[in-house]
Amino acid sequence: MRIWTPQAMEIMNGAREKASAMGHAELDPLHLLWIFLQEAIRPGNRTMRSPGQPGPAIMRTEQKLAELPRAVKTVVASPNTAFQELILRAADLAPSTSIHHTGGRIGPHELVLALVGDRGPAGDMLQNFEMKKARMVG
Repeated sequence: MRIWTPQAMEIMNGAREKASAMGHAELDPLHLLWIFLQEAIRPGNRTMRSPGQPGPAIMRTEQKLAELPRAVKTVVASPNTAFQELILRAADLAPSTSIHHTGGRIGPHELVLALVGDRGPAGDMLQNFEMKKARMVG
């Protein structure tokens, strides 16, 4: 049984690629936040209504990502504890968010909701920059 929607898989792959590009051995919720923020400012994206608002959040996210430990040799970053908890939160949300027609699978909406619940820097930044989940995922 597949637990991810195709859109969620793209997001997860993007987060993994960002982690690998930065030489991080572990996948962190910050990588996921970075992907969502990049998506929010992409030209033609209608999900973000306030132009320029994600800019400070992207800069802060990149600063926090630069602080993460680097690995000497890494090809694929594995999820750290915070990221594993995020995935479990998203999986718990999936059956109850049928409004987005994911068929009980984890989609972008569930990932954003789980990210908002992160108790680390990613969740803090979402709350501090008042990045509303409805703006990040249509």
